Amino acid sequence: NGPPPEAMLLTKPLWSTGNRLVANVDSRDYVTAELLDPDGRVYPGFGHEECDVFRGDSLRHTFSWRGRQDIGGLFPLRIRFRMLDTSLYALQVVRV
Repeated sequence: NGPPPEAMLLTKPLWSTGNRLVANVDSRDYVTAELLDPDGRVYPGFGHEECDVFRGDSLRHTFSWRGRQDIGGLFPLRIRFRMLDTSLYALQVVRV
């Protein structure tokens, strides 16, 4: 029995007037989020490589990409999460 496989979750196209991606997440290993346009192209600066990795348990974790949290102006978008040993309970885009 090797290590568990990485899980991936891709949302349908989303629209919001918010500017922060917030999630209820419990990650024992890691979770990252990548922002894509509706056709599946990664928005520059918002790929998995730029995403600040989250480890821990949070009711309201705000995702960031090299410290940048503002995702306003990128809608519509799809979100692709990559995670290992993680439970993702809910997500929302909020206005801050």
